[in-house]
Amino acid sequence: PVLALGAARFVLAWGKQPSDLDIHMLVPGEGGGAGCEVSWRNKDCYGEAKLDLDNTQGYGPETITLTKMRAGKYFIFVKEYNGNPRSPKWPVSSASVTYYSPDIGSMVYKVEQDGFVNGIFWMVLQVDGTSKFPEACTQSTCPAQT
Repeated sequence: PVLALGAARFVLAWGKQPSDLDIHMLVPGEGGGAGCEVSWRNKDCYGEAKLDLDNTQGYGPETITLTKMRAGKYFIFVKEYNGNPRSPKWPVSSASVTYYSPDIGSMVYKVEQDGFVNGIFWMVLQVDGTSKFPEACTQSTCPAQT
């Protein structure tokens, strides 16, 4: 579907292995308050951020769509579901997240090239809700998941 101005979509795709990766998004709270996490456990935050598809059989896609963006930072990360933290499968996953925004276009982020890996978590990118501008995660800009 076509996205309206101010909306955005994040699409996770990967190879045959591992069989299940999960996209997550940390959504900022209103006025700097506590935020909300979109994931397979909580598919909707504020009626504005929704997990559209949860794929558990490899290749993806999994998608999160924002109908509008609020002020604050959105953080996108991927978890290797049932992954072994000592031996994650990121090197063979071919995982990528594509950010689509009618305001600025699309950008692709690839595991082990963009963002950073922390065990079974790949911290992908952050997006400023006001400017819609994305930036690959670094250890100093994105909250590491454990």
